[in-house]
Amino acid sequence: MAQWLLSAHNTRETFGISYPITVGFCTEVVARRQLGDFIVALAGGTDDLDLSISAMPPVQGRLYLNMDYFVRNFGVVLPFDVESFGAPKGLVLCEQRPRLKTRLLLPFRLWRIYRETARTYREVVPRYRQLLEEVYWRLRACNPDRLTEGDMHAMDRLFAPTTLDDGSVFQRAYAVVGMLNSAISTLVSQRAPELLNLLVGHDTSTALLAERMWELRRVAVKCGAETVKLLRQGETNLDTYRNIPTAAPLLEAIQHFMRMYGHRAFRYASEFEAMRLADQPELVLLTIGGLLEEDEPPSSRAEDARQMSHQALREMNPIRRSFWRLLLRLGRGLVERREENRDTLELQNAAYGLAARLFSRYHFPNQPDDYLWLYTFDEFVTFGRSHGQERINPEVTEQRRVELEWHRQQEAPPELIWHDPETQQWWPVQEAAKDRTLTAPTRLQGIGASAGSGPVEGVALVTDSAQEAAERLLEISGPVVLVTHVTDPIWSSLFRRLTAVVTEMGGAISHAAIVARENGIPAVVGVPEATHWIGDGQRVRVDGAAGTLEVID
Repeated sequence: MAQWLLSAHNTRETFGISYPITVGFCTEVVARRQLGDFIVALAGGTDDLDLSISAMPPVQGRLYLNMDYFVRNFGVVLPFDVESFGAPKGLVLCEQRPRLKTRLLLPFRLWRIYRETARTYREVVPRYRQLLEEVYWRLRACNPDRLTEGDMHAMDRLFAPTTLDDGSVFQRAYAVVGMLNSAISTLVSQRAPELLNLLVGHDTSTALLAERMWELRRVAVKCGAETVKLLRQGETNLDTYRNIPTAAPLLEAIQHFMRMYGHRAFRYASEFEAMRLADQPELVLLTIGGLLEEDEPPSSRAEDARQMSHQALREMNPIRRSFWRLLLRLGRGLVERREENRDTLELQNAAYGLAARLFSRYHFPNQPDDYLWLYTFDEFVTFGRSHGQERINPEVTEQRRVELEWHRQQEAPPELIWHDPETQQWWPVQEAAKDRTLTAPTRLQGIGASAGSGPVEGVALVTDSAQEAAERLLEISGPVVLVTHVTDPIWSSLFRRLTAVVTEMGGAISHAAIVARENGIPAVVGVPEATHWIGDGQRVRVDGAAGTLEVID
């Protein structure tokens, strides 16, 4: 078997060193089943495909995307750009081209898939999401040491055949929307970056989260000077606010906010084991404190950026303008669906992840709470459907824990590696730089993901912690450019306070790219070692259209 080219350019945005429950779900349920079904539907069969290749293999506990899989399978149906996944062209070649019959039938197949996906959003996703919300918040409110019959019934609902079927249909829609969205966003980013500000959905989950945070700011201001003073000082103890009678409306509003967004993950949003916002409400208070320094709602700056892109669109010739308008209309719809998907996926993972933790306490009282996270997702489903009777050998879980701890102690493999699936050995595509003391570059190149209203300058805030960023934004005045490894949905509420964002990971549809466009600020993503070369407090210039980051001080 030939070696594979693996890329973590996109997966490291939402995955860290994952437990087997996450790895199993992604490699088997999402990659092998749902993604495979999508490709077969596009190709009209399996004759030209090689689905035996793993689409998302784990390496040292970290998930990678297999470029050989996508080029070998997607490449026989649609053009596949490996550069959007952080891989240089030419390393993986597709020897087989789409047949004439495949090319002729592709529009009809895409239309059929689109209709099926739209039906999924009308009929399946609403009831699936409602069930997940009911179960998750029931489990959040339970006593983990004394589960009631009602708690057990709530968890049983997660393993009902109808729930699992709805989940499977939702996950296929997630794969379809993700791949189509990636294709359109990459095309706009490469061919017409000045139009990126228009590739924004209306009322997406992340945009609504920012609006809800702004509403919390309004409530806080009405609560009086004492409450505002505490928020500006960065006070994060909810009991302190409970002692202020006039702060009651703010506490009630925060409780409602948590009910809507408490399932969102702090980091690595696609993991079942990720910490949730409901576990650490301090970030909400810190974000409100930061927004007190702002005078206009989130929509104002975004509208200014969109007007610039509309002007660029009007200046195109009629044929080109019509093409981009049609593509942007489709892309905006996909962005909305993708963000809805992300939110529902996080709710799904939060519900199953919490159920696994509670079941661990109930069935394995002498084991840590993460015991059932050491099961694969299919094994956990079997365990749940059998009410804890069908278990795997304890020696297997112990071996998996040993491997997990070993992975945590190892240095992370590079973002781009060659991998031998038979020996499980890997080696970097490019040798890492030996001398880290080289003179720092003054200009870094990445992917222009959001043009904003044009190039901007600001003070670099270099951090990988959303909570640290929220705390420091209370102390910094003036334009701020966030420079970080990667952002995820828990960072969304902080973007309103930023002038620009730069990330080391991600592409045109990464979280940072989408939320930056929703907030009308420049974003440059996929900048290698940005947090290494850019010093905290340095003054930098960001050009979101050109994809550049420059040190000016």
